[in-house]
Amino acid sequence: MLINTHETTTNDDFYNPDILDCIASLSSDEVATPPSRANEVLDMLPAEVWSNPDLKWLDPGCKTGVFLREAAKRLYVGLDKVIVDDRSRAEHILLKMLHGAALTELTAQLSRRSLYASKLANTKHSLIKFPSHEGNIKLIPSKHSFLANPKSTCLECHAPSGYRPTLRDELGLENHAYSFIHQESQEWFKNMKFDVIIGNPPYQLGDGGGGSASPIYNYFVEQAIDLDPKYIAFIIPSRWFNTGKGLGAFRSRMLAEERIRKIVDFPSASEVFPGPDIKGGVCYILWDKDYSGTCELTSIQAGNVVSKQNLKLGDYTVVIRSQIGVEILKKVSLQNEQTMEIFVSSQTPFGLLSNHQGSGKQTLKNSVKVYGRGGVTWAKSEEITRHPEWVNKWKVLTPKASDGSGTPPLQVLSKSLLSEPGTVCSQTYLVAGVFDSKKEAEALVNYMSTKFFRFMVSLRKTTQDVNPNSFGYVPNIASEKKWTDEALYKRYELTESEIEHIESYIKE
Repeated sequence: MLINTHETTTNDDFYNPDILDCIASLSSDEVATPPSRANEVLDMLPAEVWSNPDLKWLDPGCKTGVFLREAAKRLYVGLDKVIVDDRSRAEHILLKMLHGAALTELTAQLSRRSLYASKLANTKHSLIKFPSHEGNIKLIPSKHSFLANPKSTCLECHAPSGYRPTLRDELGLENHAYSFIHQESQEWFKNMKFDVIIGNPPYQLGDGGGGSASPIYNYFVEQAIDLDPKYIAFIIPSRWFNTGKGLGAFRSRMLAEERIRKIVDFPSASEVFPGPDIKGGVCYILWDKDYSGTCELTSIQAGNVVSKQNLKLGDYTVVIRSQIGVEILKKVSLQNEQTMEIFVSSQTPFGLLSNHQGSGKQTLKNSVKVYGRGGVTWAKSEEITRHPEWVNKWKVLTPKASDGSGTPPLQVLSKSLLSEPGTVCSQTYLVAGVFDSKKEAEALVNYMSTKFFRFMVSLRKTTQDVNPNSFGYVPNIASEKKWTDEALYKRYELTESEIEHIESYIKE
């Protein structure tokens, strides 16, 4: 066989692992894909693609070349009756069909080594000798487009100013201006007229030291759709389902897409990638140009299919992972009750950041007690720049970051806190409700502790981040009575199987 297989062999005396199985990740942004997972994504494509010699394939974010290598192996078998001669078939696949855009010079060399058996495609070591050292796996130069403002982000990929070429060149770093999503290189991709786009694009760009990161995989998906191929098969994070920094417009576009034929969702990303911790899980998506209809959404946990549903993605403002979750939501929605998101504060409810130091004790008469990340401190009243009218009310606080695990049973929310009059909180918390009496506040604390409450939050929350939208499916009924799960199940007429699902899915 002339295609580079790198197949694993085992016996009692010799073990030769596939090197691509051993690479967990190249960085926190660029997660390498094990061959087994790449093949699961390729399995989503229709069988006829493997016997069609006229298709052009692209991996727009090559890291190890695993997608192209595994596709080459399948094409080599699938085209055996179309191109009978082994050498001619291999040449056709590598020269005419498979293409890649590498992320960095290192990933370009790794990808060529995987596909051509040589990091240089024009040497005698390459399976097929190309005119240039790149072969069909290219590192296409591109630059970030920044405004004059030194704090601006790239106009195309929104990379922070820390990725400016001048700074990164001085540090000897690559500028990560991924060609696939930058206008400077668009004509090359458009002129190639690719039929099948596959891969695992980079997930995020760090903010240059601020402790957060901006998603970037959404731009790869949108650019792939805009190129109008026949098929797109990607691995991407699942957090776009209902949350994610800067993903609102992308989520709306995806929910409106009737050409997404399949999504395979892994709430716990460790089932796919053993190394990096990807909050919210990951998913495989298959986009089919000629398809229009419902999406087959499969959810997998601990290697088992726990839910399989056909749904119209646009029916809800988020993607609900399980069929039983959809059925429970339908029953709750029949009551037409007001939901809680309008009562929950946005981030930094009193204007105090999470790193607020304050004083360890009350030093002035006008000091305000602050609940924060390190416990209780004190702040001057003039430091309260937002919602000063809440200071002398009873409040219920909920941590803005809580359990982000995708493996049941889930905690969903960290323990809520009763905040008495004369107190505020730092950015560490959100205010879940403001009340005139302690009794009303205690009623909300009790309601938030129920499994039902936290299950309804889980339908809209897939990561550790909590925001007002997380409470968009929770009925605002805390003040009606002291709720128990049993009373809530009865109120919404849940079946035994639905109750069992909530009880097993949510922690005590």
